[in-house]
Amino acid sequence: MDLEIKLSVMSSLLTRPILDGEVRTKGIRIQSQEAKSMDDLSRCMLNLEFDVGEMAISTFTKARELGIPLVGLPLFTSGRRFLQAGFQVSKRSGIRDLTELRGKRAGMAQYWMSSSVWQRQILQDMYGLAPAELNWITVQPERLKELTFPAGVKVQQDTSGRNPRELMEAGELDAVLSPGGGRDGDRSGEIVAAFPDNASAQRDYYRKTGIFPIMHVTAIKEELAKEKPWVVASLCEIYDEAKKLARSRESIRSSDAPRAGETTAEMRQLMGDDPWPYGIKANRKPLETFVKAASEQHLVKRSITIEDLFSSSLPDSHQ
Repeated sequence: MDLEIKLSVMSSLLTRPILDGEVRTKGIRIQSQEAKSMDDLSRCMLNLEFDVGEMAISTFTKARELGIPLVGLPLFTSGRRFLQAGFQVSKRSGIRDLTELRGKRAGMAQYWMSSSVWQRQILQDMYGLAPAELNWITVQPERLKELTFPAGVKVQQDTSGRNPRELMEAGELDAVLSPGGGRDGDRSGEIVAAFPDNASAQRDYYRKTGIFPIMHVTAIKEELAKEKPWVVASLCEIYDEAKKLARSRESIRSSDAPRAGETTAEMRQLMGDDPWPYGIKANRKPLETFVKAASEQHLVKRSITIEDLFSSSLPDSHQ
């Protein structure tokens, strides 16, 4: 009898074949569910509601430190993107360069969102701005009560019910950091992209760093991975097959490609034939950078390595 696995992922070109049951492997029957949002799915995984699921990498990293029985698989699907479009500033603030954010008010949904961690690391590494040099305003509670804020860093939650863009339109923020650019327009005319030529800024960042930021990671119940290590290899096979199907459809479903702010052709021109590789080796640079950020920003309280995050049962192709 096949092993039944409950799985949930965000819908994307890379995961649609899994959700639709188009890819299978011997010995496993997948009961799949499309996630409503990454916030909702991350919380479900923290509660161990699925055997396998997509998680925000920041939430997953903290869960590993806390001993929540989940372990990672280096399968990075719908949550991979550049973040330059997510930097927006208030026109009235007069900010012309991100170095001028020192001492200013920056808003975001959650302080410990994966995109927020990455964007603070960009400010630190490329503009010399430490987190303690800004005043941070959030609008949503964090996903875990253990997600506290570092000493010396000023974080305040706005409980008015407004989102960061609305706060900036009202003149209460100087900048907004979000996973992507505003999609609902600017009613006030007060919001300006920090990078007017977003595509150029993304390419410049990649050429300087070699990093395509990872937002989400695939997690599996640790007990399942340890007791049935063959399941880990089988899941990697399923995800690989789903990617092959996805790539065969890019020409007719390019609008469903993982969001990065550029077309698939442009991504390949910049990063090579497969802009969305799986496995630890192919992603060591962004993984090392995120682990470094998690430590420096005090997301985790102890030293953590890439190997701490992932299953020890990975096939050679994904190590």
